Amino acid sequence: MHIECYQCFNDKRYYVPAYVFSKQLDFVLKINFLVDTGSSTTLLSWNEVPYATLKTNLREDRVFTGMGGSFKAFILPECSLFFYANTGIHSLAAGDLGLSNYLTVDGRLCPAVPSVLGIDILNKFDISYSEDLEKLFLTQNKNIMIT
Repeated sequence: MHIECYQCFNDKRYYVPAYVFSKQLDFVLKINFLVDTGSSTTLLSWNEVPYATLKTNLREDRVFTGMGGSFKAFILPECSLFFYANTGIHSLAAGDLGLSNYLTVDGRLCPAVPSVLGIDILNKFDISYSEDLEKLFLTQNKNIMIT
């Protein structure tokens, strides 16, 4: 089983589309995740999630720090990710995911950045690049069972 990532023509970085399902909140989001091996944590960006989601009763208890500064994140509980793969749709239990707030910790507007698929999820896959096809692939790690 492998998942094909696509390269954005604007920035040449690789992205992978996935559906995010939160069992507790009972909603589904389609997100194009930046494949980010430098990020320790998978994070949904505020600018890719409908604003109504932010008005739910999500708790804000994580602080993330990156090149754009520090910001608080809401917690999306009990999430699963669904990917299109060469053999059909595959799901992966992701646990609680962070959703960035649109404000930084000091009250400034957080820059619009993509959602990132961090190493916490990427370590469940082998990452390969085909020079012939100029494509990036996520292949099921033999030690991890994906249903």
